[in-house]
Amino acid sequence: MCPPAAGKVAAEQMSDPGAATKKLSLRRRSARRNNSVGIAARTASQAAAVLAPPISASLYAAAPLLLSAGQSTDLSIYHQELPGPAVRSLQALVVPFVPPRLPLSDHRLDLKTTVALLSSAQSREKCLKIVQYIARLLAYVLASFASIGDNAMRWSAQAAGLAKSTSQARRFFKFFRWVKHFEDVAPARSESSFAVACLMVLSIVWNLVADLSEDICSLERLGFLTKGTLPVWAELNANRCQLVLALVEIALSFVRFRHFSRAAAAALAVEDADAAFLRCAWRRRCMAALELSKFCADLGKAFWDCEMSFASELLFILCGLWASLVSTHKFALRAIK
Repeated sequence: MCPPAAGKVAAEQMSDPGAATKKLSLRRRSARRNNSVGIAARTASQAAAVLAPPISASLYAAAPLLLSAGQSTDLSIYHQELPGPAVRSLQALVVPFVPPRLPLSDHRLDLKTTVALLSSAQSREKCLKIVQYIARLLAYVLASFASIGDNAMRWSAQAAGLAKSTSQARRFFKFFRWVKHFEDVAPARSESSFAVACLMVLSIVWNLVADLSEDICSLERLGFLTKGTLPVWAELNANRCQLVLALVEIALSFVRFRHFSRAAAAALAVEDADAAFLRCAWRRRCMAALELSKFCADLGKAFWDCEMSFASELLFILCGLWASLVSTHKFALRAIK
């Protein structure tokens, strides 16, 4: 015996076959739609159950990065909001992120400090300098493995191209850099020691000459002047100015290093000296030592740029990389003061 529903459908088909067939088709579509919705709901719930622990753990690990802008790394408020045994087991492995401290300073590389550094044109230019010499070093190392295959040569050429493009980009940042050296005139005039004052004046003069000659050469290198406008020796003479400048800066930075070394020794000799005072004196001495090493590295670079017979390309690259690291650190400290 047929069920009532089946009998009703059969009666409808006998009375009006077209309408009954249409109604049956609509019922089947509705059933398939409800079935699809149910499958989608079950799939979504299963996906949520699978993805919830890793997503929650990722948010837990990234929370200190977001909180670093406010100088806070206390994550205890999140512990009760992360359900599941998988997440609780991951919580024991996650170490709260503490932004690293900028060397020789009390500042940490949190979001606020990073924004301040990126807002400085000099800091960005020095970061490009690091990229340039790292790419140059990779090109040099890969070129030494040319016997391995064509891939090494292709990667070496790509790294060399990156180094050249970065060097060209840095020239835009360095335009009119010579203007800032006029700020050093007042300290040179107020210097009590005649010998040191002479070194400071020489530093100002040679900085102006070196930066102006570099700007003139950059006009042709960047396409503002037609290639061949400047004489062949223009670039070489600009590099020679950098060589003389490095010698002057080494002498001046050595005088400063001796001065801050004596100040640090005097601070250590004081009984019951304040810890902050000792730390400041020691940091000034370390900064002077880094500055001296940077100008020594500039001298090593100048040997290669001036095409001297004893110059080494590897020494040039390593000196450039060290000088870029020290310069970036120096201008980073200036940018966040």
